[in-house]
Amino acid sequence: MSSQKRRDASRKNGALGGPKSPEGKKKSSQNARKHGLYAHSLSTENQEAYDQYRQAFFDEWQPATPTEDLLVHELAMTSWHLRRLSATQNWLMEDEMAMQHDALMKRYVGDVPDAVRTMLAYKGALESSQALAWLSRERGRLHRVHSRCINSLLALQQGRNPGSRQSPPLAQNDENEPKTPVNPTPKPPAEAPKAESRTWQPPLTVRKPPEQAKIVPIGVKSAGHP
Repeated sequence: MSSQKRRDASRKNGALGGPKSPEGKKKSSQNARKHGLYAHSLSTENQEAYDQYRQAFFDEWQPATPTEDLLVHELAMTSWHLRRLSATQNWLMEDEMAMQHDALMKRYVGDVPDAVRTMLAYKGALESSQALAWLSRERGRLHRVHSRCINSLLALQQGRNPGSRQSPPLAQNDENEPKTPVNPTPKPPAEAPKAESRTWQPPLTVRKPPEQAKIVPIGVKSAGHP
């Protein structure tokens, strides 16, 4: 078979496959958002939950151009990473509190207030590693990316459709309602939260190293024996 006939046969066979209806083509076009570069869940996370989370952003913003599609994807991915970092920070603190639990029981009399446990966990996490400091910097970076994506999407969609996605107007006072209350009653100062004491149970169980048997050298007699 000549090269031209081979190309014609390949083109003909290729035309037989793939979706034919508009609904099928639309569904097929979404596959890239579920796999490959668009799959951003970890092995400890639920990819289906991430797909649904990301799809909610596409349903909200309805991107009409490749640039908008990329921005919406970046917005969804950044939001998902922010949620992940929040959970990571919580478990970092829980791990530190579990590691400190036995030492605190020996150091203090009675139950340790929750605020003290949290403070010592932050202190220990900052001193033992750079993980907590890195999480704070990474969250700040992701928040900036998140804001830039939203601002870029607003600018693109408002430029294409002026008047869309405008900020809601501020609430106006009724005609007979005074703009400022007359002789407003001052609010009482808020009381500082009180530290609560309770029996705390660590959500993580720390494995203790096995105790080593004391080795007595041969020929050495213990005290009290001839």
